[in-house]
Amino acid sequence: MQSRMRTPIIILPEVGQSLQVLGKALFSSAKKNGIPARTLFLAYLRASQINDDSVCVDLHSRNAMATGESASQRVK
Repeated sequence: MQSRMRTPIIILPEVGQSLQVLGKALFSSAKKNGIPARTLFLAYLRASQINDDSVCVDLHSRNAMATGESASQRVK
């Protein structure tokens, strides 16, 4: 699968450190407000799916599963 867009790190390598700082701040704020890391990883996963970014889909799905999410589909 090819991504719809190139990852920002490739396009603007100098932004990489800023994105890492932003990610850490997001997780810190979520923790303070009672939002589970698992929820953030699922949001990252969905954004990666929308962007057809298979590398990030793999990364964020592994991160979500490491926080207790399962890989099974839940259909109602």
